[in-house]
Amino acid sequence: MTQPRNSLMRSLGQCLGHIAKGVKAQPPTDRTVETKREVTTEQRSTPAGEVTLRRTVIEEISVPAERLADAASARSANTAHKENPR
Repeated sequence: MTQPRNSLMRSLGQCLGHIAKGVKAQPPTDRTVETKREVTTEQRSTPAGEVTLRRTVIEEISVPAERLADAASARSANTAHKENPR
């Protein structure tokens, strides 16, 4: 059997509903912490003239969103336990 086609207004409402759902959703965000930044600068002469060579090394730690949620729930469980000792 064939299903009846949706009206234009119904299709438009579904489209806007999907867009609204996407706008309201919280994307998982990884937390990135910069631990070290090292900049090395060097002057060199070339046939075109003096140039500056610069190298930047950035060390970062990236924690996935799932692990952040696990750590937050464990932290809140530990805090609740400390507040209500038996």
